[in-house]
Amino acid sequence: MNLMLFRGVTFNERYIFAPIRINIIKMLMWGLNMKGDKSRNSGTAVRAVKAVAVGTVVGFVICMLILLLITFMLVKIQKFPETLVVPLAIFTACIGAFSGGYFSARVKKNNGLAMGAVCALVIFVLLLLISSVFAEDIFSAVSLLRMGAMLISGAIGGVLGVNKRRRRK
Repeated sequence: MNLMLFRGVTFNERYIFAPIRINIIKMLMWGLNMKGDKSRNSGTAVRAVKAVAVGTVVGFVICMLILLLITFMLVKIQKFPETLVVPLAIFTACIGAFSGGYFSARVKKNNGLAMGAVCALVIFVLLLLISSVFAEDIFSAVSLLRMGAMLISGAIGGVLGVNKRRRRK
């Protein structure tokens, strides 16, 4: 919106608020405060978000690959007991949460328990959103069991990821 202040000078709101938006984006992206210098905890939040993002992507991709493999096996094996479908889905989700927690803790290099649990929770929410498209009842005892198992396995993966020793060259 342009507003004429006096002859030849117009007020445009995007010129006034653009520096504020840029500083907020810098704060979110690089952990900088408004003056541009690094604060004490500038990189920790950004590293945590990056670690959770990397762990979530890795864990979700591993989970989807295992589910694809299980689906292929179910098509090939025609006499597969239906009672094993839910435990296999929970096991697959736990493997994805474990690997996501492991990789997020490897990226963050500390707070493995929290990083693994947060990563597992994000993967659980993603799987819950995807399952809400296909199923009517997404909140059940099985989903609570899956969430608990995923949180525990993600936390274990995070602890193991932090405590893994680096190779010496």
